[in-house]
Amino acid sequence: MTDELAQIEWRMDFFNKLFAKVLPKLQIEFKGINLKNEFFLYDWMITMFTKVQGLEGIELVLRIWDIYLLHGEPILYCFALVILKLKHRSLNNAPMNYWLDYFTDMKNLDFP
Repeated sequence: MTDELAQIEWRMDFFNKLFAKVLPKLQIEFKGINLKNEFFLYDWMITMFTKVQGLEGIELVLRIWDIYLLHGEPILYCFALVILKLKHRSLNNAPMNYWLDYFTDMKNLDFP
């Protein structure tokens, strides 16, 4: 395994543990529909949430980048957990393909 792949694997494992600790009910729901964090998290981290579109989206992305520059990579995991937590209610009991469609095309993130 290359060093880059080992680092990616470590990050996914870290997020999985954090996810289980912070949002255990949602993690159980994801397991029930066979939705793995790797299906969307890698894309979120690589793009640093730039798939969020619209005026509110770009403002959110710029805030994430500002905080990332101040505090580093752990902030990206925090924002991923916030998105999952806030969207859990609206996507509750949805099948895996609905979650995946939503997470790969995050055009309508409307945060309170």
